[in-house]
Amino acid sequence: MKQIPLKYLKDTASLYHVTGTDRFNKPTYGTAVSLSRIYCEPTHTTIRNANGELQTDVLILFFDCVNSLPSSTSFLKNDKIVYNGIDYIVRTTVIIPNALTGESHHYEVRLIGNS
Repeated sequence: MKQIPLKYLKDTASLYHVTGTDRFNKPTYGTAVSLSRIYCEPTHTTIRNANGELQTDVLILFFDCVNSLPSSTSFLKNDKIVYNGIDYIVRTTVIIPNALTGESHHYEVRLIGNS
């Protein structure tokens, strides 16, 4: 399976990993990591979680394991992504493997709006 072509990976964003919570139980974040050569696609997917709450994904971020930078990036639930000046929160991350080698091919990061 070929990597995602560079001609599609034109977006940039900032990633902030969750470092803990403050005294008001709000997440605190570390320093920004600049992501480049990514692709972001708007989406509208609504699911109901185990508690019956509706969660709506508004953006999918595609991070290629070879072409996107920095290459050693990982995405965790509740990390913050700033894309085009808008804050998003990581809901889920799916690692898509390369069918031929079994290695990671790309990440699909589903983001919800920070409300």
